[in-house]
Amino acid sequence: MEHAKPAPDCFALAASRLGVATSACLVVEDAPAGIRAAVAAGCTAIGLTTTHSAESLRQAHRCVASLAEVRSLLITQGIVASS
Repeated sequence: MEHAKPAPDCFALAASRLGVATSACLVVEDAPAGIRAAVAAGCTAIGLTTTHSAESLRQAHRCVASLAEVRSLLITQGIVASS
């Protein structure tokens, strides 16, 4: 990886290693630099407001307050099955 966040390199590298397009990736981040990097890479970004406010994570496609909310969102969208 050549550049650190907020450069998109880490997310582009991860997608490449997984063999998927960045547009097929969902990133959960709790820092503004991470959100900027995910969006710049072309990923869908969910801001986790555990350490920063929703306002500081405003570039995220959506903000949630907990990982439980991320799970609920994924279930609601039909991305993962409920257990």
